[in-house]
Amino acid sequence: MEKFLEKIQIDLEEKILACINGGDIIKPFDSVYEKVRETPRKQKIAKISTNEKSIYEKVIKQFLLENPNLLD
Repeated sequence: MEKFLEKIQIDLEEKILACINGGDIIKPFDSVYEKVRETPRKQKIAKISTNEKSIYEKVIKQFLLENPNLLD
């Protein structure tokens, strides 16, 4: 607990008070990049075909018929 309070005190002194006085808490960044890497896109989820859809519907209907208390 003591270390936690010390960290809060340090943050107060270094960051929060610096902001109040108009200072900047963000470290300066001197590097300049010439190239930007493209981030990979998320894969799209494949659509369920009509045959698979009917199989799932039958299974769900059968499950609900066996467990009518889940419908309430």
